[in-house]
Amino acid sequence: MEGMELNQSRRNHEQGSFAFGGERNEIMYKHYLGIDLDSLKGKTVLNIGGGPTGKFEKEARKKGVNMISISPDYKWGVSDTMKKQGFLENQTTQVAARVQELPFPDETFDCELALYSVPMYLPPIEEEYIKYLKEITRTLKHGGTAYIYPGHFNSELKPEAVRRILKSLSPEVTYSGTGLVAINRK
Repeated sequence: MEGMELNQSRRNHEQGSFAFGGERNEIMYKHYLGIDLDSLKGKTVLNIGGGPTGKFEKEARKKGVNMISISPDYKWGVSDTMKKQGFLENQTTQVAARVQELPFPDETFDCELALYSVPMYLPPIEEEYIKYLKEITRTLKHGGTAYIYPGHFNSELKPEAVRRILKSLSPEVTYSGTGLVAINRK
């Protein structure tokens, strides 16, 4: 069954629905970020760009993960579609916010996840990337890790600039050939 769901998710992604408002699930996070929800049990996790229904968030809560999802889209209110898909069930853990201005105290999260959300929607302005990466680093607990995919960012911002920004914010940054960025805060 997992293979069938992953293939359907890949088809949705190729058709654009995954990256532009489609729902992400545990299989997608495991495939792209290497995240297994069982390893996050008991941790506080920020899901950046969680999607309108919080499908992954619901899966995480069932496995004992304290997950909060953010999206600037939540500020526009709850549509009928969102109501039907379960948005109201999650309103205490879905926060309207921009990643460049996170409304959380320093060192709040053990782990932060961004799957096909940021940086895909940021303008190709270096300052915006610096703001968002500083906020991720600021809200990440010491010893925590943030996973961002895709890590290739906006094609208009040179990869060297992105690597320089990442290195200046955290000495523990890995950038895999598959496009995954991992920020480890010491």
